Amino acid sequence: MNDLRNKIKVEEQLTEYKLVFFTNISHEFRTPLTLIQAALEKMHRVGKIPKEMAYSVKVMDKSTQRMLRLINQLLEFRKMQNNKLALSLEETDVISFLYEIYLSFKDAAESKKMDFRFIPSVASYKMFIDKGNLDKVTYNLLSNAFKYTPSGGKIDFSVQVDVTAHKLVIKVTDSGVGIPKEKRDQLFKRFMQSNFSGSSVGVGLHLTHELVNVHKGTITYDENPEGGSVFTVTLSTDISVYGEKDFLIPNNVLLREEEMAQKHLSDIERDEVMASAISADTAPDKEEAQEENLPVVPLNKRKLLIIEDDTDVREFLKEELSVYFEVVAEADGNAGLERAYSYDADLIICDVLMPGLSGFEVTRKLKSDFNTSHIPIILLTALNAPESHLEGVESGADAYITKPFSTKLLLARVFKLIEQRDKLREKFSSDLSMVRPVICTTDKDKEFTDKLTRIVEEQLENPDFTVDDFASMMALGRTIFYRKVKGVTGYAPKEYLRVMRMKKAAELLLKTDVTVAEVAYQVGINDPFYFSKCFKAQFGVSPSAYQKNKDGVSQA
Repeated sequence: MNDLRNKIKVEEQLTEYKLVFFTNISHEFRTPLTLIQAALEKMHRVGKIPKEMAYSVKVMDKSTQRMLRLINQLLEFRKMQNNKLALSLEETDVISFLYEIYLSFKDAAESKKMDFRFIPSVASYKMFIDKGNLDKVTYNLLSNAFKYTPSGGKIDFSVQVDVTAHKLVIKVTDSGVGIPKEKRDQLFKRFMQSNFSGSSVGVGLHLTHELVNVHKGTITYDENPEGGSVFTVTLSTDISVYGEKDFLIPNNVLLREEEMAQKHLSDIERDEVMASAISADTAPDKEEAQEENLPVVPLNKRKLLIIEDDTDVREFLKEELSVYFEVVAEADGNAGLERAYSYDADLIICDVLMPGLSGFEVTRKLKSDFNTSHIPIILLTALNAPESHLEGVESGADAYITKPFSTKLLLARVFKLIEQRDKLREKFSSDLSMVRPVICTTDKDKEFTDKLTRIVEEQLENPDFTVDDFASMMALGRTIFYRKVKGVTGYAPKEYLRVMRMKKAAELLLKTDVTVAEVAYQVGINDPFYFSKCFKAQFGVSPSAYQKNKDGVSQA
């Protein structure tokens, strides 16, 4: 008995070692997949693929997606072993979702000359599903059907919605080799070997079975009367069978960063963000750039820091991002941290798994340091588990993107973060109700801006108040003071002081009957002409016109 227990224990340990090994390998696979996917994406973007290479590129693209699915499946298997399988339910048109999976198998069906049909009972039906979970389940069942159905065979992929019974029934019916009766009881057990095919389907079907169970559903096998197999998955359409923890957190953007960004990619108005920095005369590929909705010339006033230990990924990111930004790069967390302190970055892109300091540690240190807490950080990682996303959120990251990622997606997140800051800065300059600059992501930044605002209000009438005086009263060196004010407000200290003076001037013009010249003196400007010029530049109208129209001006 003891010998048996020892053997079981040894077997469990070996299984655990294997799973750890393959999990680690799976994470490593994500990095080269990122480069392959990015290269393919660039080929499609350029649009100059020779006709004779079009099919090969398509195969490469599909194979990349398949490899990613296999990696994700292995990682899910690991979660299953640790009892960490969980749901992230979101409302989805399940018919459309499953149809997309059906389309991904069309080429395989055509190459094997198979009769492959998608048979839905309704054209559209919205319900709560875990998209990643159901994707793996469906993909596994269809993969097995294609694997064990010979050329010229038949596969039906049917989806039936039973509104009365509150059920969704998914069936995959094939005309393949079927499963011997003596093997059917073990069908969903781990590592079951199909001796009729010489290959293992047990891991895939075992995972499928567990994923269906997590989804509060059932999966069954039946013999196809015409020969072959019928796998049936039944899921509930009634959300009451799920707990609160099973639903995707609607307000946690970072948990679905890539999905949300991809969904809204076409809607992001990046041209507007970059309008002030773009010159049409220097854009030879303007038409192509506009088609992709990307800026057409470098944003040489924006500085990006890349921290990535993989040489190929680092060089790829530098090449792609240098088109739009000034870019510097470091190869590990320690070097990246040091560079962040000396380089006045507008945004940092940082890998998570690195020697020395991890991306999480780098982010925490930068966000907790007064000198760098204002810099937005995008984390790139091969870790796709929800707990890793949460750690990214808790470290202070502004965005979290998993590998392999789309280049468009990364650019969209970079531009969006810049766009948000630009819009906040513009709103602050014109909205009289906004006292505090709004680019504050940490408590340190809020404390800094509160003190900044207080000193400005105290010195507003002082025409001799200089930037050096400002820095001294903030108890900071001129360089650090400049960087911090610019990072938090979007303005250089002198510009920020002028913006605050104009906002105070607008308030005085609305609430009092004093002259324009008197208002100018009250906000520390002795030259009324210069005051009028600055006021018009900020609010779009002259001070006198603003005052005359005060009844129609909103202070909200």
